[in-house]
Amino acid sequence: MKKKKLLPWYTISILLTILGAISIVLLFGVYFYNDSGIVFWSILLAWITILLAASIEIGRQEKLRRIIEEEKDKLIKKLSEVEKK
Repeated sequence: MKKKKLLPWYTISILLTILGAISIVLLFGVYFYNDSGIVFWSILLAWITILLAASIEIGRQEKLRRIIEEEKDKLIKKLSEVEKK
């Protein structure tokens, strides 16, 4: 049985951020070739919102990972002390 390699936890967030950045650049191109500025700015505002939410989620997950790592280290230290006794 082959072990499946899991992607890092932040992969989807990074891909979403890259997609948003590419879309914003493409939308600037559309803006210069199209006269409907309201549509462009609506799409731009939507992507800015999505990118901010993705960035906040990345930060939240990273903070949670650090807290879990600290708790794990404390628990390992406590268990190794109990085992020595």
